[in-house]
Amino acid sequence: MIRVLKFYDRVKKTIDDLSPLRMNHRKTEEYTNSHLFADAQYLATHQDDNKNVPPKIYKIFAVRTEILNILKEDDSFIYAHNIIAENRNGFTSMESLKTGEPKSVSDNTPQQIQEMIRRSKEDYPKESLDEYLLDEENAAFYHNRKRELERDNDWWLDAFNRSYALFDEMRAKLNDVWEARSVVKQLLPDNNLLKITVMEIVLCMMEHSNYQLDEERLKNMRSLSFTISSTSWV
Repeated sequence: MIRVLKFYDRVKKTIDDLSPLRMNHRKTEEYTNSHLFADAQYLATHQDDNKNVPPKIYKIFAVRTEILNILKEDDSFIYAHNIIAENRNGFTSMESLKTGEPKSVSDNTPQQIQEMIRRSKEDYPKESLDEYLLDEENAAFYHNRKRELERDNDWWLDAFNRSYALFDEMRAKLNDVWEARSVVKQLLPDNNLLKITVMEIVLCMMEHSNYQLDEERLKNMRSLSFTISSTSWV
């Protein structure tokens, strides 16, 4: 089922901002307190004044709810999910601001988050080609093509960094295959050899990646894969 977001731009920016903080509970909490609890802050400082409340104060609760509905499907954001669900902020503990139930967290949670990020192909950019080659599919592609292409490690590192970034952007737009296809045009490099290699890596990733994709998004992934593989990008 496709979810229509009323506050798409705000929600997307927030999730993009939270993404690199996922393994750090303290920084996640600092971010959410600074950006997602304007209503709690207002209530704490205007307890006796219910008039002339700024519109953004009413909106932020709806924004948090939309964010929570997305984060509950991705446990790599478990820290942010629990903070929002429990209304953990430094301003007020009002029960009415809670938006859900927290998920279980343990000492193994950081390692579990790291593994989820790896399996989702969101662990980029990297500073070394060797880091990409720890992935079996990446290593198979690289060793199959390196002699033919005759490029150095820096070139290959650039190719994989570009491929992961493109794959990530495309996956975020799987609800609209044609919009996802437009992302390819925007992000592909100008150099033809690099362009072809990036597309081949992305198609390989699409073929083998089904992590955290429901049936509808898997169907869209296959449709997108067919569309871009049948398109000439050179």
